[in-house]
Amino acid sequence: MKNNTTIKSYAGFTIGPIYGVFSSARKTRELWFASYFFSWFMEKTIEHLSKNNEKDFLSPFVKKSFETNNSLTGKYHDRFILQSYLDKEDLFREIKEA
Repeated sequence: MKNNTTIKSYAGFTIGPIYGVFSSARKTRELWFASYFFSWFMEKTIEHLSKNNEKDFLSPFVKKSFETNNSLTGKYHDRFILQSYLDKEDLFREIKEA
């Protein structure tokens, strides 16, 4: 349950360098792995941040009951945007921990 109904902060987070990793791929499997790795990394970050109800993801869509992606293809893009009921310092600390 949210401690406070007032949104106190917004945050966006982008991982990379996407271009640098993809440009060094020489085989299809290297491209697949690069794509899958970034998606997996973002999935784990979102999973960690979704453990409490103090944050709502605006992008990508995240179900309230977080389900791990068991497919062989990536599901998450390289950024997220969220709104939070935490102060910006607390939110930044949680993102840094994740």
